[in-house]
Amino acid sequence: MNDLKIYKELTYIICKDWEIFETPATLEQVEELFNKSDSYIKIGDVMIMKSDIKRIQRKKLSDVEQVIYSIEDKTIRKQVQEEMIDRIKKWMRVNVEIISNLVSKYQQDA
Repeated sequence: MNDLKIYKELTYIICKDWEIFETPATLEQVEELFNKSDSYIKIGDVMIMKSDIKRIQRKKLSDVEQVIYSIEDKTIRKQVQEEMIDRIKKWMRVNVEIISNLVSKYQQDA
């Protein structure tokens, strides 16, 4: 497996319609971008109107979330997240080892 970039913290951008965007950029970087832009800021592949933003906050990630967000392939990340949610609904264990195994499984299938 390739080296994974580990995120310890993400910045959440919460809009007035309660849609949430997440970015590995620091709160300070998002603040700087927010202050420099005229009316829109770009987060990933989405443009957000500044007036639609309700709150910007940091979120510390759990060990499991760190593994999930380290997955660069978005389709694999989505599959792992869905599997994790399904396991939680079924009251099954979810830990770093299980998530790592799921990542390996989906990477082999890809």
